[in-house]
Amino acid sequence: LEAAPFDPEATLQSVAELLSPKAHAKGLDIAVIARAGTPSRVLGDDGRLRQIIFNLAGNAVKFTEKGGVILEL
Repeated sequence: LEAAPFDPEATLQSVAELLSPKAHAKGLDIAVIARAGTPSRVLGDDGRLRQIIFNLAGNAVKFTEKGGVILEL
């Protein structure tokens, strides 16, 4: 595991952008919501977190039939 500073909201935004075409093809919305107080920098492994979120959100898009998917911090 790496330990480097990164912006968790930017990580979720990049995942949402990657999954957006697939979501929109199914007629779904995909959005990122960052609650007040969410840190703009955290220390961790951005690449691993991105892969985990991509897999989970990808499954959410795959198995959601209507509405949308929200990635919330």
